[in-house]
Amino acid sequence: GPYFNLGVGLYTKETRSIREETLRRLSEIYGAEKLAVVTGRNRRLAILAIGGLYKHFNDRASVFIADEIMGGAPPTIQKPSPYGIIKSASDMGVPTLIYVGDSAEDIAMAQNASEFGIRTLFVGVTGLTPNPTRARNMFASLGADVIVESVDSLPFIVEEAKKSAA
Repeated sequence: GPYFNLGVGLYTKETRSIREETLRRLSEIYGAEKLAVVTGRNRRLAILAIGGLYKHFNDRASVFIADEIMGGAPPTIQKPSPYGIIKSASDMGVPTLIYVGDSAEDIAMAQNASEFGIRTLFVGVTGLTPNPTRARNMFASLGADVIVESVDSLPFIVEEAKKSAA
């Protein structure tokens, strides 16, 4: 018969993908109200996985797709639908944003959001995947704007980009 894991949920084995210092630096660069979570998970599981770091995110602009669907939204809002990005950008009042992800669905969602007028810079993170080389190649072939091993390098990249643009 089918096998069910009735033990502790797999989310408890996840390692946090971002350091608190990184979130502090991003808050300094953009403002605390400009950091949000967009995930296919429900709020409870996402916050359990993020832990105490969730306090750095704008709760009003965060989107938990599973909760939206449970609340009656159509399943078509799941990734790669740009729904989550569009809703979050609207709640933050921004026409442009950076979306960080680790999957093909994430980059497709970011690209789809751009088609709806939300300019979305996609940052592909390879260090969260079992095969970082394959992830890097996939992100490159799909047209990722930036590819990093760790999201913790994002503040440095943003600061360097600002210097280059000046």
